[in-house]
Amino acid sequence: MDRLFEGLLEGTAKWPGAARAGDFAPSCDIQESDNHYLMSFDLPGVKKEDVKIDLRDNVLTVSGERNDATEENKKNHFRSERFHGSYSRSFALPAGVKAEQIESEY
Repeated sequence: MDRLFEGLLEGTAKWPGAARAGDFAPSCDIQESDNHYLMSFDLPGVKKEDVKIDLRDNVLTVSGERNDATEENKKNHFRSERFHGSYSRSFALPAGVKAEQIESEY
């Protein structure tokens, strides 16, 4: 029971699906066919130029920066939200994946 609450007061609890304010880990769908894999990422508020794709030692990493701001100004109501920070997702690729055939599309 102690491990369940460990870090809760410091804001570092690792509950499934929990995230601290500002945390961002883009969701990824992976599909496999006979001759390729397709990985689709949800990157709301991320511009194309802020996405970095790297392949090193058969590990594919998608990373970058997210900077998104929303402002709403109505009579007697004001709201401003900002989401920013870096993100990174890494995936070990199966043996036999040909690095020279990896493509990306935004």
